[in-house]
Amino acid sequence: MKPKLIPARVPWNVSAHAPTLELHLSKDGDVPLFASFIGRFELQDAPSQGVEHHRTYEDPGPFRTVAPGEEGAPYHVIGVRFIGGFRGRLTEAFDEDQVIDESAFDGSSIPGSLLRNETIDQNFARRDRYLRETGLSPDPGFYEVEGSQWVAEVASERTDLHHYIILGLEEYAEVLAEGWEWELGQPVRLTELARN
Repeated sequence: MKPKLIPARVPWNVSAHAPTLELHLSKDGDVPLFASFIGRFELQDAPSQGVEHHRTYEDPGPFRTVAPGEEGAPYHVIGVRFIGGFRGRLTEAFDEDQVIDESAFDGSSIPGSLLRNETIDQNFARRDRYLRETGLSPDPGFYEVEGSQWVAEVASERTDLHHYIILGLEEYAEVLAEGWEWELGQPVRLTELARN
């Protein structure tokens, strides 16, 4: 049976267009402490209908806690603090088309996954309904791995550890920890250029 990806219940998704995923480890380089990346708040990011845009991001710099009045932007740096971090690693993308080997996981618990016999337009409509009804991202790019082989390999005696995966653009972070919490960081400025 394949390990199952359980999506984090968050209002953002890891931006698929910005290679800013960072995994901060302890000084000895093994214990995961913190991850940061650009998050997209879909409810605040209303694309222009019928116009394809190319987005470029200004370098947001290192994570800093959001200041009063900076909330509500469509893109922010997100910080994820790991509680009881045990192991962490950053790995290059599986191939050009997939950040992780999607065939190695069961993604049926991800509300935004494409269903059998579902068209792309139907998927977008279903994802949009889910987002508007729940306020949660239908596919955040941040998951817990249920049935993780990594936990079994390195800490089989630990029943309190969870395996988390955060998908970046060209790499992904994996963390074994007891838990996590997220924090809103500074807004990210971007430039949109309409394509002809």
